[in-house]
Amino acid sequence: MRSLALSTLAVIVVACAKSETPPPADTAALAAPAAAAAPAALTLDQVTGTWNMNVTTPAGDSTFMAIVVTATPDGNWKLKYPDRPEPVATRAAAAGDSIVIDAGPYVSPIRKTVQTTIHGIWRLQGDSLGGPVTARYSVKTPDSVRVFRAMGTRAP
Repeated sequence: MRSLALSTLAVIVVACAKSETPPPADTAALAAPAAAAAPAALTLDQVTGTWNMNVTTPAGDSTFMAIVVTATPDGNWKLKYPDRPEPVATRAAAAGDSIVIDAGPYVSPIRKTVQTTIHGIWRLQGDSLGGPVTARYSVKTPDSVRVFRAMGTRAP
């Protein structure tokens, strides 16, 4: 009987003993990193004015022409190409941290007898405004689309 009592006591002691559990994990370390703050929204008011811009290859290694962009807060912009008496009407809209521009169809300043439309997504980077511009030409050949880069600064 004595051995049964000791065995029962041993089982109770083992069952009630505090088990060693690892310390709780640092949940802050396991949490996903905080998302970077989104850039502030750009408005047409911020870019209103006259911009002197260079149109280049996407790499910026060859300049095709200089243009003058007249930006207004209502989104009715004008692109003035060299050797053209009249500017091209352009639609502009703010979209997040970018300005989206669209123009055309109009006669291309590069392909003199071909109609073109353009679509650009420009950002304000410090004192510069610009970004990629996609030109779509009204031709049925493989060279119907061309990408340029327009970048410029506000005229004084």
